[in-house]
Amino acid sequence: MKKRTKASQKRLNNLLLILLLSAVLLIMSTYAWFTANRTVNIDNIDVKVATSSGLQISADGIEWKTVLDYQDLKDAYQTYAGSVNQLPELMAPVSTALEEDNGKLKMFYGDVNTDLDTGSGTYGKYLLTSVLQEDKDTYREGLLDDPDEYAAGYYFAFDIFLKDTVENNALYMSGSAEETGGAKKGLENASRIALIKGATNPDPEDTGATQSLSTAGGEVVMWEPNADTHTEKGRENGYTLGWTDMSLPLVDADPIEYDGTNKEFADIELSAAKGRDEFTTITTGETGAAAIWTTKKAETPNLQMPSGLTAGATKYRVYIWVEGQDIDCENNASGTDIEYNLSFSLDPYV
Repeated sequence: MKKRTKASQKRLNNLLLILLLSAVLLIMSTYAWFTANRTVNIDNIDVKVATSSGLQISADGIEWKTVLDYQDLKDAYQTYAGSVNQLPELMAPVSTALEEDNGKLKMFYGDVNTDLDTGSGTYGKYLLTSVLQEDKDTYREGLLDDPDEYAAGYYFAFDIFLKDTVENNALYMSGSAEETGGAKKGLENASRIALIKGATNPDPEDTGATQSLSTAGGEVVMWEPNADTHTEKGRENGYTLGWTDMSLPLVDADPIEYDGTNKEFADIELSAAKGRDEFTTITTGETGAAAIWTTKKAETPNLQMPSGLTAGATKYRVYIWVEGQDIDCENNASGTDIEYNLSFSLDPYV
């Protein structure tokens, strides 16, 4: 994949400004953490999805195989008329409360601004804004040619199809999120992967019916890998925000709850954000209608989907993102490379 270089004096000046602003914001509130981290990004992303135990996978419902890579997802629009595969070359933090809406997850990008002139004689307020995002088909729309480096979106979202020949099989998921190519900066610890299960076409040979399957109203699952691992800087952020206890060890710690954004809002004063209904606490086990999994960095995930597979082709929508409300999502972690691997099996992973 192509890696973008963004070093410029303007970017450096913005970084210094945001770092200074973040130090003030952290003292003021335990909410909307992601809004202070506009400089956090992942430069190079690689995605691979594999199957075993006789399962087959497809990016378009036509060509079936055992491994999908980035190129398969990229090219899906050529044979899959309904694809909306958002595959940016650069990711930035977003936040979600895992609410499904018409087959897609509600994802929110946050921003923070200073209110320097209200006309009321008060200055220096920090105002939060949350903007609902819309999934885009990166390559169909030619978004990577746009001069806006985030025109293709801030997160990954794409469809996959799983084909099984047996009724009522259990389905297991495993995988990893790992920084590559140098020192670990911690964004692998802020990574999230979610799936929405869609409908099943009992006749996979009918590719039109397979491609037309809906994920609306489907079950939602989210996985937080590396949930027990935090950088020193991320740990400091957790202390400052009050989300971690000073006695917790850096490793082998329990997963840390955080507040996912659940709606759009504009100009909420940061110091007054606590307790508002624009945020939902994400907890292990279940949040709303979504099942939540967390795994430790050293373990092999063995995640059983709430419902298995029936014979035919089943559609799933996959989301991969950096959760801006995670304590490890902080400016020092910016500019890293991450490799995401997912695998599905009819047998448990051991």
